[in-house]
Amino acid sequence: MKKLNPLGHNVVIEKVSRRPWSIIETAVDFDYDNQWIVIAVWPGAEREDGKTAEMPVKIGDKVHFSSYDKQLIDLWSDGKFYVVNASKILAIETEVLETK
Repeated sequence: MKKLNPLGHNVVIEKVSRRPWSIIETAVDFDYDNQWIVIAVWPGAEREDGKTAEMPVKIGDKVHFSSYDKQLIDLWSDGKFYVVNASKILAIETEVLETK
């Protein structure tokens, strides 16, 4: 197994599948479920003052972003992963506990 270490303000993500496998999904890469999980982050990009900018996401976060902002990395034996700049992430999904 290979490990990807994103540089700068980038994160490595992989698709979270909510739908069961289907022939249509394998024939065409539809992006119905635009939910991804963060699997690797760099500590952050260096700012002009020399300090490290804190990353807005952490490993395990479920994130959403524009489907045009990702770069594919295909590690044949380990699967398909994507790299996206953290500033392009639109939202982090969290669980909300209902109170009565």
